[in-house]
Order: sequence, then structure tokens, then C-alpha cells
Amino acid sequence: LKPRCQACDEIILADECTEAEGRYWHMKHFSCFDCDTPLGGQRYIMRETRPYCCSCYQTQHAEHCDTCGQHIGIDQGQMTYEGQHWHAVDSCFCCARCRLPLLGRPFLPR
Repeated sequence: LKPRCQACDEIILADECTEAEGRYWHMKHFSCFDCDTPLGGQRYIMRETRPYCCSCYQTQHAEHCDTCGQHIGIDQGQMTYEGQHWHAVDSCFCCARCRLPLLGRPFLPR
């Protein structure tokens, strides 16, 4: 049984295809959902079955830090609790009142 391309739903007849996240793609169709950059052999992030290059993912889908308001980059540590997100650094993940760093410590949400 020949696999079907995740992007075009056509049967993949050629030998030139790639598998990502348990799905198959024609090489020409395995590209960033936003900018169409080819992703074969590149680092990518899958979101809701759609592949994104790191740049598009970071600008379109990365969480914002609740303390500093900046994007939390894909290579940055992140703390998440009940829909809130912080950079995993002392200056962002800290007590809102006294600024005591909370990494590795118990805390109560506000």
C-alpha cells in the first residue's frame, strides 16, 4: 500500500518522499505552512498537523512571557501554569510582589 501525502492527499508514487510525525509528504510539499520554506532536513515544529519553520513558528505561535511580554523562543526554557507562561529565568519567573526567583521553589498563583 502506497502512502498518501499529508499536504495534497495524493498517493506518493515516487521514491522521493519524507516521513515526519508519522505522516508522509512529497518532498516538494514538506514545507512551512506559513512561508513555504522547504523543510526537508531542516529543523521544524509541528502544530496541529502543520509543519512550520522555526522562524514562522516563533513569530506566529510562540507563547508570550507574562512578566516581560516577549516571545518565549523555541530554544528558551519555559514555565507554564494554568495558561500563564514565563521565561524560565529568575528575572521572569519570580514573585510578583517581592521579585524572589521561583525556579525550583513551590509557589501560589495570584
